[in-house]
Amino acid sequence: MFVAASVNFQSGWSTVWNSVSGAVGTQLTTLLTAIGVVLVVFAIIRWLWDRRRSGFQGNHSGLLWTFGVGAVLAAPDVVIPLLLGLADLVTNAVIGLFGNL
Repeated sequence: MFVAASVNFQSGWSTVWNSVSGAVGTQLTTLLTAIGVVLVVFAIIRWLWDRRRSGFQGNHSGLLWTFGVGAVLAAPDVVIPLLLGLADLVTNAVIGLFGNL
């Protein structure tokens, strides 16, 4: 039976992102950052406007989703490796826990 000793999602993302950003240059990262920042600013303005119109009651799920997408677009060098590092940590902990059985 095959049992994985550990996983490393971050190195796979690093390889993919370095090859993509190396092929298209810094223009792609600049464009993604600009789109991400515009999304976050638009989400904040829309959320404030909706809260003002609804008497400071409102749904925050749209704001959270837009923040998430904007953050990933604004910093693919930081956010995605951070999330994959957390996934590495959890997956390796589960493997370590059940690997000794």
